[in-house]
Amino acid sequence: METSSYFTLSEQLQIAIKTLQKGNIEKYSDVALHLCKKLCRLYINELKDLMGHSSYNLDYSDQKLFHDLHSIDDSSEYIATLEIFAEFANELEKIDENSISENNQILEKYGTEWLKKSIDDMSLISDYIETLRKKA
Repeated sequence: METSSYFTLSEQLQIAIKTLQKGNIEKYSDVALHLCKKLCRLYINELKDLMGHSSYNLDYSDQKLFHDLHSIDDSSEYIATLEIFAEFANELEKIDENSISENNQILEKYGTEWLKKSIDDMSLISDYIETLRKKA
């Protein structure tokens, strides 16, 4: 996080998610999923910007973004991080925000352990974005 007197939306979401992790994430899994969905979208938009594409450019899909990101570095750790994030973001995109707490098919399918691990993995993509930012 930057040393300023305010937090970006991304930082606020990270703080909220980490706070939920410290408590009982099972009790608030719907809130965690909602926050993760927002954070994933912010990360994807930021990655698009770093790759020189506007997040509003509908011709530049998330799939195209992840394909282009694969070409930057071929290390297994980097590729694994991207694949984990892409899978998590894709699953979150399927969630209908209006019914997230009523019938949560994602959690029924994967469980809360998957959510906990995926949240931990999101810190890897955050670190990766920082690395890309420094290279740019």
